[in-house]
Amino acid sequence: MRCTFLAWILFASFLSLSAGASKELAPLLRAAEAGDAEAQFTLASTLYHGGSADQAVGWLKKAAERKHPKAWRLLGDFHAKGLVTKGKSDVREAVACYQKAAALGDAAAMARLSDCYFEGRGLGRSAFTGVKWLRAAAEAGDRGAARLLAMRLAEGDDVARDPVDAYFWIIVGTEGYGQGLWDVKREEYRAKVPVSQRKATEEAARKGLEKLAGGR
Repeated sequence: MRCTFLAWILFASFLSLSAGASKELAPLLRAAEAGDAEAQFTLASTLYHGGSADQAVGWLKKAAERKHPKAWRLLGDFHAKGLVTKGKSDVREAVACYQKAAALGDAAAMARLSDCYFEGRGLGRSAFTGVKWLRAAAEAGDRGAARLLAMRLAEGDDVARDPVDAYFWIIVGTEGYGQGLWDVKREEYRAKVPVSQRKATEEAARKGLEKLAGGR
């Protein structure tokens, strides 16, 4: 009962909720208190965006304990921003959280791990491992990671240059983005692929996009 009362106080003081809004969020609060990881994560996100990061951390940890991948990733972001230990950034703890989220299949966490390895934040720099996680993120459906991977493969940046693979990933990462810079990039990458391999690469990319769409 006391936890319920405190939770309502948090909503009122930190989120300035109206009585009507409180009623709408009551089911979410009850589900979070009952141990529903998704509800706990949503509640944590609501508190955070409402300006109560301190209170969000508690619910985020509860969701993470129940193996909620996005909760682990956001908890990693909190550690990186210094929102867990009163303004003190802890990149190593952030990396540990990203690793747990990535192990649970979170594509965005894989992309964050890739950045950490490329930049040597919270662990030793390793371009090889950075590329591995970037590819994993792209394969898991992170289209931003797909675009970055394409550019690294095209330029030979910390990875062997591979124009065919670069063309594949630029298609996957930019399909449906409309006209503009990415259209120019796709044509630029396409021109570097042997004519005999273009059709097969485009077909493979189309199937890859269908697979990603089917997995959502």
